[in-house]
Amino acid sequence: MEKPQFSGEIGQSVQARRASLGLTQKQLASIAGVSERLVRSIEAGDAQGVGLTKLEAVLAPLGLELRLVGAGHPKDESTSSAHFRDDEYEMLLQSAVDSWRSAGGYRG
Repeated sequence: MEKPQFSGEIGQSVQARRASLGLTQKQLASIAGVSERLVRSIEAGDAQGVGLTKLEAVLAPLGLELRLVGAGHPKDESTSSAHFRDDEYEMLLQSAVDSWRSAGGYRG
């Protein structure tokens, strides 16, 4: 069975965002409260049957969110599922990741 295109897009967005924050898959899994295997599957676009709750748990620490856009609507930056927030938000998110690391949030 062929993977839906959006699964690949979500996976690519998660992987790119995680890398831009300097997180490993294991670290993201720890922050999100999910398994590292699930993060790997999402990034590979192969997380069939993953629930929205778990997907949102992975997206939230990355500052990503899912959005539905009706057919025929132009896909622009404001409706992209991988829309990265403004510079201030980026700095706050990176600060939170750094604080989590320095507080010992990741032990592995």
